[in-house]
Amino acid sequence: KAIILSGGFGTRLLPLTKVLPKCLMPIHGRPLLDYWIHLLVYAELEKIWINLHHHHDIVRQWVNSHKYRDKIIIMIKL
Repeated sequence: KAIILSGGFGTRLLPLTKVLPKCLMPIHGRPLLDYWIHLLVYAELEKIWINLHHHHDIVRQWVNSHKYRDKIIIMIKL
């Protein structure tokens, strides 16, 4: 199992993070979170927990369309 902490406000990336959370910022056309998930799946981890807060609705929507969504559990701290 693994946990990805993605609940921060991304203040150092403002104003970009006003509309998109830091974990979904694209790097070479792919969201950062996608790189992390693929690395964890490649390491044969069965469950990936993602802790969310800021822009949690956008990240949840992205995860729900991900090909490894069955391995992902979302935790939201409101």
